[in-house]
Amino acid sequence: MSAMYRSLARLPLSIFDDLVCEQAMAPEDLRNAMCSKLRRVTTRVTADKKNGAITTVGELLRMSSPALLRATDPLLTHVECQEFIRRVCEVCSPEPTSALQLLHATTVKGASLDDMDQPTTRTEREEIRGQKRPRHLSSGMEFLDKCLHGGFRVGTLSEIVGRAGVGKTNLGMQLCIIAAQQYGLGSVFIDTEHKLSLMRLKEMARFRGNHENVDATRTISEQHVLENITVHSPRSTEELLGVVSNTVEEEILLRNEAALEATTFEKLPVGLVVLDSIAAPARRDFGTESAPQRVSAIFQVAQHLKRMADQLQLVVVVVNQVGLQNSEDAGQREVVDTAAETGSDFVAVNAALGTSWHHCISTRLLLEHERDPHRLNSAMDNIQESANDHHENRNINGKSSDDLQSRSIWEWERGRIRKATVVKSNVAGRSSMLFEVTNMGLCQMNSAMNPSR
Repeated sequence: MSAMYRSLARLPLSIFDDLVCEQAMAPEDLRNAMCSKLRRVTTRVTADKKNGAITTVGELLRMSSPALLRATDPLLTHVECQEFIRRVCEVCSPEPTSALQLLHATTVKGASLDDMDQPTTRTEREEIRGQKRPRHLSSGMEFLDKCLHGGFRVGTLSEIVGRAGVGKTNLGMQLCIIAAQQYGLGSVFIDTEHKLSLMRLKEMARFRGNHENVDATRTISEQHVLENITVHSPRSTEELLGVVSNTVEEEILLRNEAALEATTFEKLPVGLVVLDSIAAPARRDFGTESAPQRVSAIFQVAQHLKRMADQLQLVVVVVNQVGLQNSEDAGQREVVDTAAETGSDFVAVNAALGTSWHHCISTRLLLEHERDPHRLNSAMDNIQESANDHHENRNINGKSSDDLQSRSIWEWERGRIRKATVVKSNVAGRSSMLFEVTNMGLCQMNSAMNPSR
């Protein structure tokens, strides 16, 4: 975990314990007093920040001992300043780790709350949280997890893209539920479209909890899941930038601290941030003539999300909207020409926000309908209707039961069967799977319908 941007106000109290010899100050009081003085420092800190306050570990370690002595006077002596810097380095500097150690520490599924013994001290809780911290977050669909080599990766930005109604928000809610029920991690859900259904979230938590936990006495209730999911609803790009740059990061630090202080696992540390969606405020606030401003705002949001994912070891999932690759008429002609050959009426789409945003993410998951419900009575429906009429004409007694069943299945499956495709990943190749949306959320279809490809 990168400590460069770690807040000085969140440094462990053990650093300040017995730091001052001459005057007896409680560690918490000393930390607050030093942070207050360092926030008022007016010396040059970095090349791009001349008169900024010193609030992070990275800024502190750029100071020399004499500079720190002047900034904290009269709290610390020169020797105590050197000791303070040494303690900060000891706590924040990462230890060298071999590839084999990282491999052994990497878990695919992670540990559930049931696997964790109730700790008695803060040190034990910190050790347990560190040992049980997963490197991936399961999607809840086994085949997709295999495609992603374990699931959504910690410390990176992942994107879910697709047309309206395909299941993007459902998957975001599903990840929040899985994080709590299977990993003992809380979540932050940033809802810019204001479409989050809390009743649907509760329903999914209840059905998925009953399914995942065989022992009813150890079932994690939907109330416990919902208590550990916080919701933010920014209404503009400016508000969104404020939420991801300040509000959410501070909240995560406070919730993680509260989880370590708690004697039970009722309060969960945050391990997941879901942004649904990044395109909605950008499209509301910026028109086609404001493309440079929109790109700048999106880059700032992406920068804060990537830094937060790396620093706090989070899974960050961003939902994105789409646009058609071609005009509607061109798409219609393409469908008419190829429907009979491909057996699909799908219209190709592109992720919104362009190629600049494409380079900000590590993984892109495309959700789409196998038979597009937005194109009812399209070329594929006409082809199916012609096939049914052909069979009907061959039947002397009129429509057979097989014809009626075939037409009924065709109409029922339109929009029900959907496909998830990994279109970008630096650890996996392109692959697809079929799924459907149920009371539990997104569930993969049977293996016969999900050949590896």
